[in-house]
Amino acid sequence: EAKFNHRIDAIQAVARAGQGRILISDGKVINVERHTSGGFVRGHVFIEIEDRTLIIDFQNENLVARYDNGDIAASTPDLITLVEEDSAEPLATEIVKYGCRVSVLVLPAPEPMTTLQALQYVGLQAFGLDFPNYAYTPSHVSIKSVWDVFYKRHDDNQK
Repeated sequence: EAKFNHRIDAIQAVARAGQGRILISDGKVINVERHTSGGFVRGHVFIEIEDRTLIIDFQNENLVARYDNGDIAASTPDLITLVEEDSAEPLATEIVKYGCRVSVLVLPAPEPMTTLQALQYVGLQAFGLDFPNYAYTPSHVSIKSVWDVFYKRHDDNQK
């Protein structure tokens, strides 16, 4: 039980640190399809969760997470990340394999990547994916400078 709680704490900590959310917890990879095309590794990861399947389409990076009924749960430019259930270590698209136990995290994109102009380059259509009934809804995070995060707080405490 302690190992289980530690794992959940680690996965939740990663989601919190990235101001994101846990999309699924304790899924099992039931299939991975990969092919190389145009210098990119493309494919799909199929993750079984209870009574449905989450499908993640990727092109070197995870682009869209959708359920087998067609509902889209997350998409680029947000960061869709698979992490190992036991260690909370990230799983890159080239290493994920059948049988892996995973959680899927969604970390919001920085605000500049969520504008209509930016979405032309980092949205689903930029990767040749088209889901006519889906429109990306930003849940962006503000970008903070290193100064604001690490030094300003220290300076404020000195006053």
